[in-house]
Parts: sequence; C-alpha cells; structure tokens
Amino acid sequence: MIGKTLIFVSHASADIKMVRRVRNYLEEKDTIPLLFHLVALTNAEEFWPLIEREILARNFFLYCESEAAERSQWVQRERHAVELARHKKPKRIGHIRVDRSDFDAQQLDKFLRDTFVYFMFDVGDRKAVAPYSAALVEAGFGVAQSIVGADASSQTLREDLEANIEEAMDGGWVVLFAGLSPRWTRTQLLHYNKLKVRGKGKGRGIVIVDLGGRLQGLGGIITAIDGRQENAPIALVNALLTEQARD
Repeated sequence: MIGKTLIFVSHASADIKMVRRVRNYLEEKDTIPLLFHLVALTNAEEFWPLIEREILARNFFLYCESEAAERSQWVQRERHAVELARHKKPKRIGHIRVDRSDFDAQQLDKFLRDTFVYFMFDVGDRKAVAPYSAALVEAGFGVAQSIVGADASSQTLREDLEANIEEAMDGGWVVLFAGLSPRWTRTQLLHYNKLKVRGKGKGRGIVIVDLGGRLQGLGGIITAIDGRQENAPIALVNALLTEQARD
C-alpha cells in the first residue's frame, strides 16, 4: 500500500469506551483514525482552530452517533463545520452507533470501501500514473496498486487481472488505466466489460482513466476520466468523493 486512509472521527467523550473499539478496528484495517479527546484541556476553545483546520483538510469523516453526541455542543459544532466545509469541496461521511452493546463492523466495512482505491496499470505507464496516486494519497485515500509487466503472457495476464480486480472490488474502488499500449488497453476493456456483465462488486465502482485517448469513439465505452486533461488527477479525486464514477 502506498497510502493509508485518514479518517476524522467525530465523537462524544462520554462514548469513549466504544469509540476506542471503533478506533482499534479502523487501525486493524490499516487506516489512520484521527480523534480529539478534549477532557484534559482546561479551555477547549483554544483547541478549536486546530480542529477546524483538520476538518477543512480532511475528506473522510466518521460520525459516532449516540444520545451523548446529539446533546454535545462540541460534537454538533464539529459537524456543522463539516457541513460548511462540504460547500467548498466534496467530503465523504460515514455513520456508526456507539451507544449500543453490539459492535457494527459491517457498517464500518461499508464506509471503508469508499475510502480505498486499487490501481491497475501497465509498467510502461508508471510515470503517467504517478500524479493520480499522489493526488489520492494527498486527499486521504488508501491506495494500493498492481503493476503488470508488458512481457506477461496473455493467459497469465487475464488470470491475474481477473483475480485481482474481483478481490479489489470487494474492498473498494478499482481504477483501470487505459494507457499507451494498445494491447494493455484492450485487456483492460475486456475485464471492465466482463465484470459489468457479471454484476460483480455489489455496486463497487470501476473507473477507467484514459491516458492516451485510445477509448474515444469506441461504442459502449464511457470514459470516466480523460487522462489527457491537465486536471485529470483532481477530477479522479472528486469523482470518487462524489460517487460520480460509480456504476
């Protein structure tokens, strides 16, 4: 993995016992949860500018819901700040109840699937793909990648791609880079269409980034991101945050 998901966790201090379980689970999933526990501060107001800056900088927020959180002026202030920040750029928000005895791991997994991105591209396109991984890591996404060598046999390539894509779809977004190699582009499109026909992924998003303009004019293909545009990496970030690229 070349980047870990950064998650701002909004919670009430009264729920700290269950919130710790949430934090531990997120860490086990190789993410970085950000929690601010203000009990030790004599003047919490002094800490607010830092929290406000963190809210503006982060893209992923997990709301720990409870009666205590609903009563907490501080928690409500945090969430109001998040809503204001969403007017400036996209944010993704998850929710989990923390005032019940049961621990809802499935709800956390559902949220985490929107924070993880799996890249697949040809080794010859490594330099062209680098700005996309950098933009996603900066935005707080967890990013992993699979680089396929141009010398791989077609049979091996098909088997590896299919296995890797299906596994990745269960855990998050899959971004296929249609690069400068015609063979690689055809391979990517083959698996894109095969997985769509099968209905794999239960609504998980498969995004194609067209690095070389080879997809233009091909019937039935929708290019989510035109990689020839200067702002393409940021367009990919925004698409994944706003679900515009989801099938």
